[in-house]
Amino acid sequence: MPLEPSKPPPIPRSSWSVLQGVLGLISFLPLWLAAPYRPGVTTFLLACIPAFGFWGAAWVWARRGRLTLPALLVLGLLLRLGFAVQPPSLSEDAWRYLWDGHAAARGISPYAFAPEQLDRLQAEHPRIYSAMAHRERTSIYPPLAQLFFFGAAAAGSLTAWKLLLLAAEVLLVVLLVAGLRVATPNLALWLLHPLVVLEFYSSGHLDLLALGFLAAALVAVRRGRGLGAGLLLAGGILVKLFPLFVAPLVVAGLPAGRKRRAGAAACGAALALGFGGGFLLLGGAGEYLQIVATYHDSWLFNSLLFHLLPNRELGGRLLTAGFLLFAAAVALGHRAGEHDDLWLRCYFVLMAWCLLTPTLHPWYLSWPLLAAPVLGTRCRSVLYLSAAAPLSYLSYALEQPGARPWLLWAQYGPALWLFYRDLRAYYDGRDESPAPLPENHPRR
Repeated sequence: MPLEPSKPPPIPRSSWSVLQGVLGLISFLPLWLAAPYRPGVTTFLLACIPAFGFWGAAWVWARRGRLTLPALLVLGLLLRLGFAVQPPSLSEDAWRYLWDGHAAARGISPYAFAPEQLDRLQAEHPRIYSAMAHRERTSIYPPLAQLFFFGAAAAGSLTAWKLLLLAAEVLLVVLLVAGLRVATPNLALWLLHPLVVLEFYSSGHLDLLALGFLAAALVAVRRGRGLGAGLLLAGGILVKLFPLFVAPLVVAGLPAGRKRRAGAAACGAALALGFGGGFLLLGGAGEYLQIVATYHDSWLFNSLLFHLLPNRELGGRLLTAGFLLFAAAVALGHRAGEHDDLWLRCYFVLMAWCLLTPTLHPWYLSWPLLAAPVLGTRCRSVLYLSAAAPLSYLSYALEQPGARPWLLWAQYGPALWLFYRDLRAYYDGRDESPAPLPENHPRR
């Protein structure tokens, strides 16, 4: 009787982890070598291709059980440390953070004085001053952000600032894994996303700190902790104003009665104390309100819908009004009874803002992308738009951001359609995300 050919032994999981780690590092290596990015936008776009390809492959491997959580965490940490040593080249914002911190340390209000007005500080920190953009503008960052800037300036380097961001993300991941028990494939959508790695660790954007506060507030809501949710929500707003968009949703997500009132009161009191105390110490309250209003009508690029309007200034304000109406409709028309209902509604509001805002910096997409570890591929619109985000830097290289409409349609057209599909799936009660393959599936 002829012997059947023996099957090759399966590859050990440890070997898979090593192989995936090596592939991940190799895939991100072109991006690491391509820095600085802004002088050669085409080179940057080409370098993004293998990194985004690995991001998609990692999700597939994790869904099939071939990418373990420890391997994912180690690879994510290595990528972050590797890019943290780079000076910012996609954005100059991190240099402004250090400038504001040095100004506050000297008793100078970053809200009252623009960098170009401070000759003595320019002489003390010429490298920071020369690396900054928008030196003619006063600071737009809220008081708690200024406290973090002060600490980074005291440490004296951008590396210290990026290590602070890393510590904040470690706490965020602990919250997602231990507090929410998110699935490994969903976590890979965040940890291995090139947008997250580049914008937070190469460019060092502040948003990561505020995202941690917002995620902690949503977890506190799920656990019914009104006081904690309110304080954490206020903390996020005091770092960056974006959580204001979902503040009514977060408070309304608490159980009706004493806990909801406690959450609203805690948030309001913390905001009053934070802004009041910050302006009392730093001054410049009027200038801060003015620069926030000015910011809405400044820069004005990206956003497909915005560039289709004939009057840009009026159109931007009309789109803002449309966003506020949409946010109110989501708040009033939600489906109750689903454990991640609040995350879905926050995703819808933040994603709608990204699609309607006149100015969409690529790192702003991290706000709706925060839902990916919880919702996975149920948030398809932000997964597509964040993957298309590198095209925004091609827009920067053009004379006018709307000069090539095909570029905006390639970025935003599919994202708008997918956002409609995400909304329909939610309100029709359907879950269109693929389930992980079972253990006995032949492809595993």
